[in-house]
Amino acid sequence: MHHNTWLCSIILVCVALLLLETSSVQAATETVTLKNGKTYEVKVDDDDGMPVAAKSRQVKMEILGVLSLGSATSDTPQWVWLWKAKLRKKGNFTVTVTTPIDETISTSFETTGPGDITQQFFDSETYTTIWTWLDDSGTSWIPFVFSFEDTQSDKRFEITQWLRFDESEKAGFKLAATQIPQASSGQTFTKTETVDPPFDDRDWEIGHTAVQGDQMVLEYILSGETVENWSELITVQTF
Repeated sequence: MHHNTWLCSIILVCVALLLLETSSVQAATETVTLKNGKTYEVKVDDDDGMPVAAKSRQVKMEILGVLSLGSATSDTPQWVWLWKAKLRKKGNFTVTVTTPIDETISTSFETTGPGDITQQFFDSETYTTIWTWLDDSGTSWIPFVFSFEDTQSDKRFEITQWLRFDESEKAGFKLAATQIPQASSGQTFTKTETVDPPFDDRDWEIGHTAVQGDQMVLEYILSGETVENWSELITVQTF
């Protein structure tokens, strides 16, 4: 598995987030059939089978993942999708998000390029059909289509991104929504240093680090707080 592929469990107060592979990978193709019977050919990493990050001349995917809006002690968290991309094209755009999982729903927002896009969409309370995969057995495949329309020229382009979650990842998301993920046993460090993770513009620090083999766990806290007494905590696991 590539070390620059990130699986993050972020608590805000609790977030489970998947950061997409952004470097060059050897791509293969996997045939995926959704629950509605529609079949697609999905480009995946030839090494670990994960969907590759979509990119074009106009836009590049950076983050697409699952954000839990529940507290660290909540038994019934609410979920929302979190998307971050780099828009390369200049102009003002209306972005519409759809999914083949449920073609009756969509959501739109405005953005300006070139620049970064950060957007939440399809929360689990309103868009329940998008979240049934969390309770499905086996591996779940989730596609999203991001369509851009230039508000001045009406020209359009779109990009499709797939996500894949196995049963252990789905269980990990649910666990992260109800408790602070515990670091694996092994070498531990307690050094606190100032960092600049791509979460928001506040001051975050590494409160705890643990290493076990090829895996590393980093716990981010807000400046002035501790891992024993925090208001918001971000736990990042790298593989």
